[in-house]
Order: sequence, then structure tokens, then C-alpha cells
Amino acid sequence: VQNLCFGCRKHHCLKHRHEFDHGCASASGQAGGASSSAAAHLASKAGAAAVGLVPSGQSSLDKVVAKDAMICLNMDESNSARSLRALFNNSSAGVVSDCDEQLLLSIPFTKMVKLGALLLRGPAGSAPKSLRLFINSPDMDFDDAEDAIPALELDLSERQAFGHELIMLDNAAFLRVDHLTLFVASNQAEGEVSVIDRLAFYGPV
Repeated sequence: VQNLCFGCRKHHCLKHRHEFDHGCASASGQAGGASSSAAAHLASKAGAAAVGLVPSGQSSLDKVVAKDAMICLNMDESNSARSLRALFNNSSAGVVSDCDEQLLLSIPFTKMVKLGALLLRGPAGSAPKSLRLFINSPDMDFDDAEDAIPALELDLSERQAFGHELIMLDNAAFLRVDHLTLFVASNQAEGEVSVIDRLAFYGPV
């Protein structure tokens, strides 16, 4: 399978699909820089890099997300340009946490779906780190999210947090989903503000 690199505009195999894996000219000059510079580079390329990562046999499920019914607890609503709907239009105008680093997103679907993968993207430093996913449990609050057993719990790598690597949902719990709750407990910099600019869901259709 050949994947187009949006940095050098060349096709590469799966093993070398990322800029840093094939010595892409767009990534040169970053290797010797500070880790924060490398992180910023990854974040800026996130939307393009994810294109070649969609699993075989799966497609975007964004059209079956009930966007007008989504809820986010602890979201800073002072910036009118940011919204939950913006998470799905690649505008880098998603959600920012308010009084601390935690976010709790409630995402309903318009029909039962099988989730195969999740794309999540945030800016360097404030992109999510600790993530818990809950299935078919609407109306959760932060206490529920901290105490309940999640379908999946993981610490995101920088590639996952910046949208360069999909979060694979191969757990049997994701076979029949009509509601997904995302609990962000911390971010990459362990700071007080977490940001999610982009979400995308993939699965068989």
C-alpha cells in the first residue's frame, strides 16, 4: 500500500509513511532542534499526515455523529469561534478546557456503529495525554469518568496526540456503539489547559 506524503508529495510504504521515517524534506531541520520544536512540527502537519492512516476497509463515520447533541463539560465558551461542531471541520477551532486541564466530551451517534479507529489532534503542549473512553454511557459527569471502568484507557503518544497516528479501537466493546464519552484527564505538558482541535471516527460502513 502506497501512502502520499503531503510534505514531499512522494509515495511511501506503510513503514515509511511519516515524514520522519523517510527523511522528508519538510521534516529536515527539525531533528537537531529542541523537543518542543519537533512537537510543534508534528502538530502543524497533523491534518495532512492522518490522510494515509485510515485502516483498510474503513471510512469516516463523521456524518453519523449527532453533532448538535454533543456536550463538553469544562469547556471554555468565552471564544465564540470555538465550538464542538468545529472539531469535525479541520478548522483548528475546537475546544479548550476552562478551569483546569480536564475535558469530558459526550458524543452521540445517529445510529449504532462499529468503531475501528479514532483520530484526535491538539496543539503542541496542550494536546491530550491521559485519555479514557466509555461506551454507551450518556450523562456521565467527572466523578463517573474517574470512578467507572473505561472501555479503553491509555496515555497518548505525541504522534497520537498530534493526529499523526490513529488510536486503534480493536476492543470488542467498540463493536456496537451509539454513544462515546471521551475523558481527557491530562495533557502532554501537564499544564492547566487542554485543547482538542480535531476529532474523526473511522469504521466499516
